[in-house]
Amino acid sequence: MCSRIFPIVLISLFSVGTLSAQGPRPKGAVELRGDSLMKAGDAKGAQAVFKQLAAADTTFLRAWNSLGMADVALNDIPAAADAFEHAAVGGRLVSAIYNAGAMHSRLGHVDLAIVWFDKAIAAGFTTTALFTTDPDLANLRKDPRFPALLKRANVAQTPCMSDLDSRRFDFWVGEWNVTPAGSPTFAAGTSVVQRVSGGCALLENWTANNGAEGKSLNAFNIATKQWQQYWVGQAGGVVEFRESHWDGPTLVYNTVGAMPAQRLSFTPIDSNTVRQFGEISTDSGKSWQVGYDFLYHRKR
Repeated sequence: MCSRIFPIVLISLFSVGTLSAQGPRPKGAVELRGDSLMKAGDAKGAQAVFKQLAAADTTFLRAWNSLGMADVALNDIPAAADAFEHAAVGGRLVSAIYNAGAMHSRLGHVDLAIVWFDKAIAAGFTTTALFTTDPDLANLRKDPRFPALLKRANVAQTPCMSDLDSRRFDFWVGEWNVTPAGSPTFAAGTSVVQRVSGGCALLENWTANNGAEGKSLNAFNIATKQWQQYWVGQAGGVVEFRESHWDGPTLVYNTVGAMPAQRLSFTPIDSNTVRQFGEISTDSGKSWQVGYDFLYHRKR
């Protein structure tokens, strides 16, 4: 018996039916009988049913996918590889693409396995943990090309982690004690800045010295090619910094259409110090007054 765990979660994310303009094909009586046989442990009977369905309509992707699962249960791995390849036509069933690669890996066809896994990654495969845990990939993990494949999978799953624009504000990530510039002994508050959403955003968790709290969500907007910030304080105050630019190492945020206008800049002083400088303008940006000037000191 194969110990393989099929990534059922992927089936829930991508339609397992043969897609058409009317949507996924509903299950008929024959397919339901095949499902029942599989659940009852009669893989041989289920295999016969799904072979019949696939032969009657070679475009019935779900039948091919179920046939592949029955073949695996019967330890007929070459047949399973063929069935999953048929189910993978068109790239709709991402789990089938992955399973085709897994079967070829199990058969020792590492070159083919890499081709199919690359297809799975391109189609949106995101359960990258299976690359290191699936026993069917034992042959693949011995291949010197496996680390590069795993890297491609991880990049596809969390693209922001390798995107230079999305990582440019990482100097603010950490746990901080915050003081007013020029008053290093006075505690203005503390802050914890975390990478969230797969590295696509930074979440600040601010606590002032009087106990007041606030949070800001910061992200590089790939549509506008700018960083943006959305701040919410515990009193309900909201500030949106919709535009930004980089002035050397400094990220400068600006509100748009707000009165008073606000400007907020972040400058890495060194690896353990960040300056946050807030300014306000009541004349549409003609002149600016200091709102606050804070230094973030990394906790050790």
